[in-house]
Amino acid sequence: MTDFQTGILTLIRYALSPEETMPSLPDTFDYGAAYSFVEQQQLLPLIYYGASKTESFLNAPVSFRYMTRACNYISHSTRQMEAFNTLTARLEAEGISYMPVKGILLKKLYPLPEMRVMGDCDLLIHGKQGRDCKRLMESLGYHLKAKVDHCNEYKDDSGLVMELHRQLVPKEERDLYAYYRDSWWTARPTDGHPCRYEMHHEDHFVYLFAHFVKHYRGFGAGIKFVVDFKVFEDAYPDMDKDYIRGELAKMGLDEFYDNVQRTIAVWFDGAPADQITDHLTDRLFNTAVFGSQENGSISEAYRKTKNASADGKEGNAKAALFSRRFHLFFLPYSDMKMKYPVLVGWPILLPLFWIIRGFDILFNHRDKIQQEKDMDNQLSGENIAAFKQEMNYVGLDKRPEKLRRPKPQKKGKK
Repeated sequence: MTDFQTGILTLIRYALSPEETMPSLPDTFDYGAAYSFVEQQQLLPLIYYGASKTESFLNAPVSFRYMTRACNYISHSTRQMEAFNTLTARLEAEGISYMPVKGILLKKLYPLPEMRVMGDCDLLIHGKQGRDCKRLMESLGYHLKAKVDHCNEYKDDSGLVMELHRQLVPKEERDLYAYYRDSWWTARPTDGHPCRYEMHHEDHFVYLFAHFVKHYRGFGAGIKFVVDFKVFEDAYPDMDKDYIRGELAKMGLDEFYDNVQRTIAVWFDGAPADQITDHLTDRLFNTAVFGSQENGSISEAYRKTKNASADGKEGNAKAALFSRRFHLFFLPYSDMKMKYPVLVGWPILLPLFWIIRGFDILFNHRDKIQQEKDMDNQLSGENIAAFKQEMNYVGLDKRPEKLRRPKPQKKGKK
C-alpha cells in the first residue's frame, strides 16, 4: 500500500479503537492533501475523530477546516436520526409495516453515530402500502423527488432524504434480484415495535455485501463500504460466517467475498497483501464513494450485454449503445411525470412531451449532449471486454449460470 493509503487506514483505526497507542502515521502523510479525498469518500467525520488523537493534526493549519466540516456532519446526523424516529413513529401509528436497512442501523454500530455519514435513510415497505406512505410523507413535509423500479426518493426542504424501497435491489441486477425477489423473506418482527421488522445480523450482512456489489460493478464503490463490513463484524463477532458465505454463493458472490475478507484483514489486522488485495485497495481508494458517471456508462453496457447473453440473445457494444441512447431520450413514464407533472393527470400526452424533451435538450442542454457523446465513445467492445475481465479477476460474474434464480430457505437465518 502507498503511504497515503496507510495513513487513511491508520486514522480510521484510531477512530474506531478505544486504545490510544496505535501505529504512527507515515511521515509523508498530509492532512491538507487528504481533505478532498475523505470528503469524496464520505469519511471526513471518521477521519476527524481519528486525527484528533494525534498531535500533528491539532497543530496543522487545516485542522479548523476539518473541525468545521465535522460539526456540520454532526448536526446533519442528529437531524437524520430525529427524522427517522419521527417517521417510524408515524408509520407505526398508522399500522404501516417497515424494515430499516443499511445506514440508519450501521450508524449505531460506530463509536459515535456521526462517524458514519449517511446520505439518505432507507426503509423497506410493502408496495401495496405505497399510496399510504406517499400521503404520510407529504404530511411530514417530504416531496417525491425520484421514482425508480425499486424505490421512491423523498426529500424535505432542509435537504433530508428518505428512500422507501419496494424491493431491496433493482430488477436489472438479475443475480441479486433473483435472491431478493421477495424482499421480505428475511424479515423478522421486532420486540416493542408492532410494525417494525429487522433482519438477523447474518442476513443483514449478506444484504450489505450484495448492495456493495451492485455499486462496485456499477458506477463504482469507495472504501466506506469495506469499513462498514469491519465495523459490522466487530459488533457481531459471533455471526455464522459459513451461513453468510453460503448465501452469497447462491448469488455467485462467494469468491469476491473471500477476496474482500482478505483485504479487510490486510487493512485492519496486518495480514500480508497479495495481488488481488492490492488491486481491490487501489480500486476502492481511487473511486469516489458511489463511483462516477464514466464508470457507470461502461458498467451499464456490460450489464446489458451480459443479460442479453444470459437470455440467449446477441449482446454487443452496438446493441448496448443503441439501448442507452434510446432510454436517454425516451424516458419511462415514471421519470417523465417527475419532470413534467402535467403527465400525472394526462398520461396520454406522453409522446408529445417526449418531443418537447427532445427540443429542450437540443436547444438548452447542448453541453449535456457533448457529455453523452464523450461517454458513448467509451462504449467499445474492447472497453466492455476489459471491464468484464476486471470483474472476473476479483471474482465477480465468472459463472453465468448464477443468473438462475436461487431458492433461499424461507425461514431465513435462525
